[in-house]
Amino acid sequence: MPRPGKESRRSVAELLGLRAGVVAAVVGAPGDYRRILGHVPAGVLFLPHAAGNLDFVHVFAAKRSILRDRFDAVMGSIKPNGTIWVSWAETSGVPTDLTEAAVREEARAHGLVGVKACAIDATWSGLKLVTRQVARSAAAHRRQQRV
Repeated sequence: MPRPGKESRRSVAELLGLRAGVVAAVVGAPGDYRRILGHVPAGVLFLPHAAGNLDFVHVFAAKRSILRDRFDAVMGSIKPNGTIWVSWAETSGVPTDLTEAAVREEARAHGLVGVKACAIDATWSGLKLVTRQVARSAAAHRRQQRV
């Protein structure tokens, strides 16, 4: 997987899609998460918990069971057109039972589809997940009916 900074001069935050106006939350992040992100564009709002109407959630997990629990916890907090990034450790120094295939499988079980993968840093890989297009269209239709 390409490493941030080698092929791109954009920060990890920018690679993940953080931009002005985005309301975000992070679940289970390593202690050096802010350093990993690098430059965060002005106007990004990080909430202390994954609650509300979020544009962006970044979930870290080292175990499949933890990932499943975290999906259950954040699914009601993300906008229909929002993004969930899942990161799992790919280095041997962090014990894990997660792989990209396992993350995709858990995502599908929650109605999500993977659209982009990247290296977050030397330890963590990430997969960008979005709600399936059919579900987004249905949610938009329901909102329009209420108006």
